[in-house]
Amino acid sequence: MTLSALLDRCRAQDAKAQRLLYERYAGRLFRVAQRYMKDRMEAEDRLVSTFQKIFVHLKKWNTKTKPAPGSG
Repeated sequence: MTLSALLDRCRAQDAKAQRLLYERYAGRLFRVAQRYMKDRMEAEDRLVSTFQKIFVHLKKWNTKTKPAPGSG
């Protein structure tokens, strides 16, 4: 599934799509968080809060006009 299609399904509150999005990108985001946070637990907390923000604000983000994360 393309990222655009996955995001469309996430916008429609599809729990399976949200889980897939998390599974695809959590590892990368966690590694970035670990570089900036003092310990593993803090990085995990930041990862969770990041995905919460993504899902809350996803409907406002138009993937047709803005590049997808990690696409560039």
